[in-house]
Amino acid sequence: MDFKNIFNKVKKGAETAAEVAVEKASEIAESAKFEIEIGKLKMDIKKIYTKLGEVTYESEEKGLEVDAEIKDMCREIKRKKDYIIELESQAELAKQGREIKKEEFVDTDEKPDFMKKEDE
Repeated sequence: MDFKNIFNKVKKGAETAAEVAVEKASEIAESAKFEIEIGKLKMDIKKIYTKLGEVTYESEEKGLEVDAEIKDMCREIKRKKDYIIELESQAELAKQGREIKKEEFVDTDEKPDFMKKEDE
């Protein structure tokens, strides 16, 4: 074997290793996006729980029945928890390097209405 053949084999091996590394980094980045979104949703839920507690306490102090605002917050918590489950499924697929099929899961760029800010 001459030096050129050895060099070409080493070069080819390095290129292959680099391609695999880039692919894995992409999979990790995709999974991380879902994990960040899930973390944000969980923080939102905690804020709603806090507000829910305040509203419930104030209603109790005033001797009022549970009002529509409390029911709305409970529905919002449920929707966010359902969305978290879906994002966790997408994150798992991303970790496995599997393609996420748009017809199977929500595209994270198209957030459900409860995720959109009022100015959107």
